[in-house]
Amino acid sequence: MPAADSAAVLAGSRGDLYGCLSARADAPFALTDAVSYVDGRVRRTEGLEMRLSDLERVAPALLPHRSATVRPIDWELLQTTLGVALPTDYREFVDHYPPLHLDDVMILRVPEPGDEAAYVSGVFSLSEEFASLSEDGLTEDYTFHPAEGGLICWGGTDTGDYFFWRKDGPDPDRWPAVVSSSTSYWWEHDGGFLALIVGLIDGTVEHWGLPPQPGPNPTVGLALPAPPTQD
Repeated sequence: MPAADSAAVLAGSRGDLYGCLSARADAPFALTDAVSYVDGRVRRTEGLEMRLSDLERVAPALLPHRSATVRPIDWELLQTTLGVALPTDYREFVDHYPPLHLDDVMILRVPEPGDEAAYVSGVFSLSEEFASLSEDGLTEDYTFHPAEGGLICWGGTDTGDYFFWRKDGPDPDRWPAVVSSSTSYWWEHDGGFLALIVGLIDGTVEHWGLPPQPGPNPTVGLALPAPPTQD
């Protein structure tokens, strides 16, 4: 597929991508054709196991959004329909928090109680878009869920960056996080979901190819689905 056609794949499916990443209604994702700029540089960084309390320590503005009770997410349904279980640190976050944005830039995508199907649909929609770009050699050697070892998206930014897990083996708690930046980098963080976010906030993880946000003590707000587009 020519490069122009590859760009059109993403441009023509923005609605699916917006839905997958739960963009804020007041600032819809300006999803760029980030993967078009990949230049082969892959960076890898080591991470430590983190708990939700570690994220709340570096981002105390989270706490007003924390649910007083465990949110009734149907994890069994999600595992059945996705075909995989999701990492423990992510499930801990989702059990207590709705979709949120950090510093008005980074958006954390989570399932909502009773609407787990929308989350699953978003995962597969985005995987299909990236898989078509993978065929053109625009995603390094990465494949996308449900392929063996494929990436599953858990968030993004309003500058066209994407965050994934890489299904590296049967234990989801050992899956690394993968970053696809809009400025030409693909890189991995061995610590996974919480460790990457905490590291970006406290500065222990370099923002390779990413905007400087979220930074220390980030602002936190609710992330709402983007409004439907008009034909």
